[in-house]
Amino acid sequence: MPYCPSCGREVQEGESFCPNCGTSLGQQQTQTDYTASQTDYTMPKQSEYSQQGDTGYTPPGQTYQGQDQGGYQQPPPGGYGYQQPPAYPAGVAEKSPGIALILGLIVGLFLWGIGQMYVGKIMRGIIFLIVGLIFIPALLSIAFMGVVATGGAGWILLPIISIVYFILWIYQAFDAYRLAQEYNNAIRRTGIPPW
Repeated sequence: MPYCPSCGREVQEGESFCPNCGTSLGQQQTQTDYTASQTDYTMPKQSEYSQQGDTGYTPPGQTYQGQDQGGYQQPPPGGYGYQQPPAYPAGVAEKSPGIALILGLIVGLFLWGIGQMYVGKIMRGIIFLIVGLIFIPALLSIAFMGVVATGGAGWILLPIISIVYFILWIYQAFDAYRLAQEYNNAIRRTGIPPW
């Protein structure tokens, strides 16, 4: 049975005009049973009941879905249409890269690794802390022994030791900053802390 290409109603074979909408059928090719029976889920629903008001009458074999459901037809279940993205658990707080950097710079003058501990890399922070607690006194001892052993010529070691200390201090502060950014990116992407 052919269908009207404009309104989709069945028409008798040989008719020149659609009895429902008046579209000329002689100039346009009528659709087959299969293509006319497919529902277009992207268009607003044109309900015959919404134009005449809700009479409460539902023809046999049909389900009335009026404008109270948003005005758009719902796609059938089974993977068609929009699928909501997965919801990640709420409540996982991000770490501030600024705070991690400040902890690494200010507290890190004396205690390295505090910024790493703030971000959640506890073991890494402990390693930085131990290295700092051993490295700083060792550098000062070397400088002091150089001064004593050489009778004052060991002061030349002090600027070298200071430069090495400064580089390592800056490194551990910016490492904490980078780890905070990595942590936040993982939270935004998956909702789960990376470590």
